[in-house]
Amino acid sequence: MKEQINSFSVTSLLLALSGSTYWGISSSYIIFKANTSVVISLILGFLLSLLYCYILLKFFSTLPEESFANKLKKLYGKFSIPLNILFIITTFLLSSTLNYRLAKFLSSQYLIDTPPIYLNTFIIFLITYIATKKTETLTRVSVMSFYICLIVFVLDTLALLPEISLIRLLPILTVPEGNILLSAFIFSVFFSLPCFYINIVNKNKIVNKEKFNKSFMKVYFISFLIHFIIMFSTIGILGIDLMNLLSYPLYSVLKRINVSSFIISIENVGIILWFLYVIVGTSAMFLFMINQIKDTFKIKKEKTLNIILYIIGLIAIIFPNIIFNKSLINTSFKMVIMPTICYLFSIIICLISLIIYKLKTKKITSQ
Repeated sequence: MKEQINSFSVTSLLLALSGSTYWGISSSYIIFKANTSVVISLILGFLLSLLYCYILLKFFSTLPEESFANKLKKLYGKFSIPLNILFIITTFLLSSTLNYRLAKFLSSQYLIDTPPIYLNTFIIFLITYIATKKTETLTRVSVMSFYICLIVFVLDTLALLPEISLIRLLPILTVPEGNILLSAFIFSVFFSLPCFYINIVNKNKIVNKEKFNKSFMKVYFISFLIHFIIMFSTIGILGIDLMNLLSYPLYSVLKRINVSSFIISIENVGIILWFLYVIVGTSAMFLFMINQIKDTFKIKKEKTLNIILYIIGLIAIIFPNIIFNKSLINTSFKMVIMPTICYLFSIIICLISLIIYKLKTKKITSQ
């Protein structure tokens, strides 16, 4: 049966892709570097991220009938094989990191006596199962998660609004300009470059592809607005000094919600955003990996691909426990380095690919 995918179902992934890294990794680092100047960093980072978006959208529209791996094959020839393998590796590293961070959080805050590896096993089994159901199923889950996250976000924001104090946001300029620019750069990378994984689908397979760019920018702006309000509210409620002492400041602020005397632990509802972000975002990454393997090595049997996907999932359970130590704070900052390199690799290849495509097209038209 032919997959029916529209522009919104694909672009709804942006909320999860950007949010999974924002909640789990980059927010703590950005807060640490920029302090109360983080508001400026977010705005500057968003403006910078628009350049990344332009490159990603231009690349997505290039050779729209081809999959990502086949695009590289047409542009790079035999050199596309090592490039595709590198994309598989970087995607594996990113998804493993995000899943581990979520498992670590759940273990430290909810199931203290449960080792993170058990929770990570459950998470990876779930995302692997979703990835085996292909793009149409993933986008349906994404659309459902998109609306759930919006509702939860609006309710949380309204409940926390009376707690916000603008005094805690002052003074705005408290760190050197270099720190502001660095945190802006990190935010731009972690916020926009995960959008690269819209390449799980060919543009020509989208039924209303003419609306794709417009839908992309709408969801992209909504996603930024959510991230900005979350950071603004968190500083306005906790203050920067307390935030720097907490491993999960965005979660801690949810504990301030007090709906009524008989509703307790309402933060458990609010944290569903991070859970859905990671599940949907890393499912897209797993699907991207198996698509790369399928097209690069020309594997056609679905059963073989599913077995490979579950093997990748098994490795993803073990891998993070080897490279990350037990310190939450140390792992939070250590985790910024590797994803940054992986994300920058993706945007650099997209940019080089656009240049090569333009040169090849110009050469053909001139003949």
